[in-house]
Amino acid sequence: MRAKIARRALAMTGAGALTLAGVIVSASAASAPAWRVVKTFPAAEGVWSENLSVSGAQNAWSTWIACKSCGGSNPVNYFFVEHSAGSGWRRIGVPAPLVASAEASVALGTSSFKDTWLIDPPASPTAATTRVLRWNGSKWLVRAIPAWAVHLNLSGTYEVVPEIFGPRSVWIFSMGVDAFTKPDHYVARFNGRVWTKLQMPAIPVQVSALSPDDIWVLGATAASPQKASTQVLMHWNGRRWRTVALPRVRVPANSTEYVNDPVALGPNNVWIQRQILRGQAGAVTMYLQHWNGRFWRRVAKPQQISIVDNMTQDGHGGLWLAVNGPKPAYRWYIYHLNGGTWTRDSVPAASGTNVLDLIDLRWVPGTRSVFAAGNMLQPGSTGGIIGAILRH
Repeated sequence: MRAKIARRALAMTGAGALTLAGVIVSASAASAPAWRVVKTFPAAEGVWSENLSVSGAQNAWSTWIACKSCGGSNPVNYFFVEHSAGSGWRRIGVPAPLVASAEASVALGTSSFKDTWLIDPPASPTAATTRVLRWNGSKWLVRAIPAWAVHLNLSGTYEVVPEIFGPRSVWIFSMGVDAFTKPDHYVARFNGRVWTKLQMPAIPVQVSALSPDDIWVLGATAASPQKASTQVLMHWNGRRWRTVALPRVRVPANSTEYVNDPVALGPNNVWIQRQILRGQAGAVTMYLQHWNGRFWRRVAKPQQISIVDNMTQDGHGGLWLAVNGPKPAYRWYIYHLNGGTWTRDSVPAASGTNVLDLIDLRWVPGTRSVFAAGNMLQPGSTGGIIGAILRH
């Protein structure tokens, strides 16, 4: 649901009714530890940034980058490419001539151990192509793809989400408004031979995909950045896009409400969270919403949650949430919604560290397992920041 290194009362609508969920039991204390740290990365001066892509129980990939010494004009970077076949993580080396390209990559995607992509940004605004490093199971190959498949947004960043279902089914979404007038509304598709632009009903903002014929995208319908944006959900069924209207809400004065983090469970089954931003206080998650193909259902969150930072499915109809709060401690927890009941897990820290943040949460397709990624802080004025992968 996220590109890193871009380096997060009763109402009626045309889409159906917005109602309160059934009984929700909030855990009053953390459950027995179910998460464990399975991989750490060396202490760095800067925060670790990662990309994580998982296609199944025996194929998970991650890239990690941070500055070892962030001062000066030429900081030394850590950069690692890691693979997990189900038990542990191992380093996948990048040949010296390709290291700079790998470090500059803005997205990571995989369909199998023999089909993994590191996607580079174009070298210049006028470039016709950009580079992809493709792992074929034994080595990295350099391939050119159209530069329009990977484009900047107006914040000046590349927020790119590849959905790779196989060598002949590759989708690359470039997120956000990319122009002041006539912004792009397309996703780049590759069928193994040619790249094409598939037009979308709205500007893509976030993606949750299960298969080539079951892709959910949260979008913005603004004709230009100068006009107020309207959010909408889009669903690709393998033949065409359809839109699902989001429930209308009454927004308090001097506030902004928006939805975030679509999590697809099926062609008529998707979750989102609704957040509110009041002044300078920062965003707060108000509640979750669930679309069952006919109407929206509102699901209350535990009061202890200030903001949901990431969501993913659990493989059997429920959700995992990486959350922060409540104040004043603002600790990180991982919540589980299963059968209408909430439970809460503490986030384990690597030995000798404290949890700084959680930056990713990924379900392992075909299983009930989930990966999380984050940063751990070594105590003391000279302590560094350690990158970490956790697993449930």
